[in-house]
Amino acid sequence: MTDTRFVNSTIDNIHKAKYLMYSKKNGEYIYKVPKDKEIVGKAVQDYEEYRNELEAKLVKAFMTENTPQKAAEALAEQVMEEHSI
Repeated sequence: MTDTRFVNSTIDNIHKAKYLMYSKKNGEYIYKVPKDKEIVGKAVQDYEEYRNELEAKLVKAFMTENTPQKAAEALAEQVMEEHSI
């Protein structure tokens, strides 16, 4: 029996693949991707910048005199994973 929830598709560029990965939500199987590659690339770039800035803010917030940077980075990564960021 074939599972029809999944469709094999060729991703023609890395930005489209990242766009799909970043926009994934649990329980959803249909995604709309803009046709314009520049829009997709800009959306991916903006999201990655947002994610990097958020991670840096979380690391800074977790760092105290008693918390080493590696521990703060691990906490920040855990928070981002828990929130699917």
